[in-house]
Amino acid sequence: MRKRFLVSLIVMSFLLVLSACGDDGEAKDNKKKTEPDKPEVGLNKITLDKIVAKKNDNEAFYLLLFDANKEDVKKTKFLDAYDKALKKQDITAYYLNMNDKDKKTLGSLEKEFKQQSASSHNPFEDGGLTVVYDGKLDSPFDYYAKAWVLNITLERLSSEKGTFLQDDMYNDIKKGIQYNLDYVKEHDIELTY
Repeated sequence: MRKRFLVSLIVMSFLLVLSACGDDGEAKDNKKKTEPDKPEVGLNKITLDKIVAKKNDNEAFYLLLFDANKEDVKKTKFLDAYDKALKKQDITAYYLNMNDKDKKTLGSLEKEFKQQSASSHNPFEDGGLTVVYDGKLDSPFDYYAKAWVLNITLERLSSEKGTFLQDDMYNDIKKGIQYNLDYVKEHDIELTY
């Protein structure tokens, strides 16, 4: 009887140890479920509602705005080029294609995101990579007195059967990203995502 009890105790202890030493994959999955959505390095799609929520929470992040039909975006490899350039710099950014959004909603969103300066570059009209912080949207293109009318460029490039991965266009993307990096550094903005 004593032997049987000892064997049972040993087996139970062994099973307990095995269950504690198991694969931590389930623990990682549970951790993923409890952590808020953490964006990956590169370009991440975002909704209007999430942009407003992040703004209201005073988060600071990069946001690429553009207005183009999906076919032009795909043909020009627009998102691929931005994603590639952002990943090379180890930068995380969100993007929103305003093409299929209600114009009234976008108008109210534009008013809600008061730009820091009297802008000659309006990301809601021109498109481009911007910085959202302190509940505002700011265009480094305007700050550095540079212009790039991204929406028109995207449409033109699509009609010419070009892509944003071509050297000249890709270099323009990298310059725009650099303006944003410089702007964030100069204004001591802590990105939060």
